[in-house]
Amino acid sequence: VSITASPSEAVYGYAASSAPVLTAETVKGEGASGDVSYQWYKVNNGAETAIDGAAGVSYTVETGLDAGTYTYRVKAELEDSSQSADTEVTVTQAPLTVTARPQTIVYGGAIENTADQATAEGLVSGHRLSGVTLTTSDKNVTANVTITPGTAAVADASGKNVTANYAITYKDGKLTITRRPVTVTADDKSKTYGETDPLLTYAVGP
Repeated sequence: VSITASPSEAVYGYAASSAPVLTAETVKGEGASGDVSYQWYKVNNGAETAIDGAAGVSYTVETGLDAGTYTYRVKAELEDSSQSADTEVTVTQAPLTVTARPQTIVYGGAIENTADQATAEGLVSGHRLSGVTLTTSDKNVTANVTITPGTAAVADASGKNVTANYAITYKDGKLTITRRPVTVTADDKSKTYGETDPLLTYAVGP
């Protein structure tokens, strides 16, 4: 008997209903009869571990895999013949779009630089945006000021950092900077008739 197995691919966070399926293809030699038996294994650094219940011609890959490439091996036995073949499953990063929320500040103030000031589209269920860096394109009152997000971090329900499983795209948000109100108050002065005028001063306050 000879055996081959084709590689498969999935996007991180795939559900059980869309999990990749590995299928073996066997060819019986001339004169061979009987049924072929199969066993699937997971291979890590050359060491194989048998997968419980994976004894059919195909194997549905388990859920919960991080982004990366995984090696599987299938062995086929027929009468006195035993052959194996390796194949790979590639789990690609899930696309994630992080967008800065719009903010309004008074000139001279600072934006809120927290994770809740950005939205994340494409998170796997139970995951959250745990951190993000926000920077502004200008600090002055101008027409087109933006907030740019970067270096986002994602955590799962247990708090584990799972950022490496996402391919992140960033989108700017709008920053509105309003003028800071300033009050200028002339200081009270007095003089006696005929004297030189005192130095006139003022105070600036909020």
